[in-house]
Amino acid sequence: MHLTREEERMLKGEYGEAMRIAMEIVVKVGEVLGADKLVDISHAHASGVSYGTIGEPGLHWLRELSSKGAKARVYSTVNPIGMDLDDPNKIPVGEQFYKKQMEVLQAFKDMGFEISVTCTPYYLRKPKPFERLSWGESSAVAFANSVLGSFTNREGGPLAVASAITGKTYHAGLQVLENRRTTHLIVHPELDDPVEWSALGYLVGEKVGSGIPRYPKPPQDEESMKLMLAASAASGGIALSVLEKVTPRGTYDIGDEERVEIDEKEIEELFRFNDPELIFHGCPHSNLNELKKINEIIKDKVSREFWIATSPKVFDEALREGIIQSLENKGIKVVKGTCSVVTPIERLGYKRIMTTSAKTYFYLNRKGLEVALVRVRDLWRVVT
Repeated sequence: MHLTREEERMLKGEYGEAMRIAMEIVVKVGEVLGADKLVDISHAHASGVSYGTIGEPGLHWLRELSSKGAKARVYSTVNPIGMDLDDPNKIPVGEQFYKKQMEVLQAFKDMGFEISVTCTPYYLRKPKPFERLSWGESSAVAFANSVLGSFTNREGGPLAVASAITGKTYHAGLQVLENRRTTHLIVHPELDDPVEWSALGYLVGEKVGSGIPRYPKPPQDEESMKLMLAASAASGGIALSVLEKVTPRGTYDIGDEERVEIDEKEIEELFRFNDPELIFHGCPHSNLNELKKINEIIKDKVSREFWIATSPKVFDEALREGIIQSLENKGIKVVKGTCSVVTPIERLGYKRIMTTSAKTYFYLNRKGLEVALVRVRDLWRVVT
């Protein structure tokens, strides 16, 4: 791998021990993946921010970096945490979890990260086509590559942190245009609800794995794109999908494509009423329009526990417009900066869950919970 003179000095420790550690991570990962050089990035986004995800080893590593003077060189944001940002009693995680989670956030804050605690960093700052990023959240990676035409690999949490400190990532994988070539052509029935698109993404991920699917007839609204891409990133590790007339031209190539057909029956099998103890919406985090839509759909007080997750930024916008108050008056719990996927939900006593997110469906099934999808338009039937 070719390194510039400055990069060599960073690797030798001339910019401090924290920089040396971070540069060593970026270089070693790049060497394993066959990178020819490093490239500058404009935005790093760290995943693995919930204490429930990283545990004591992750917290120890963050503390060590912070104590050595690590500072983010570029705009850097963080993923959701394992509890509500402001009220630890909204999702009762226990005093020990709360204490450790706050220590994780403090370490990131000390290193100069914005405490964004969201899986939708593109709502904070929208990257441009061809802009190089180092993002660790799978759904955000898929959205950036597929909708915005930015260049980012699906990074592990430590690599994204190292990229934040160095301002660099390796030139391999989806940072290279030649590797952004489609592998599968997706054929599917007509879909009209965002959650149907999410179900499609889940099934595509299962069938395509880590390939690059192309959708000749993709969803036209952002909510459906977001849900579909998040689901395929979860079930299959897909970091780039080509959406016809959406993905910016020049940011991908068409390759030899295998035809993949998804039928209505496969999609419908994911929608089964399971008498839920909890209904969850907001994976990825809800934007302002989604909160408004839910507020319009749910007209009466809910009779089942219903959580909606969003970012601190969107929560505050919705609070100013009176949407949060309206939702909470209906008995809906709006949680800020967290998500059912990264909370210790399996310890909270829930067994049956319905969700509008096939990403949530994927991860909570793996935790041994009984999960089913519910369409956005049918939410009122389930919760009231």
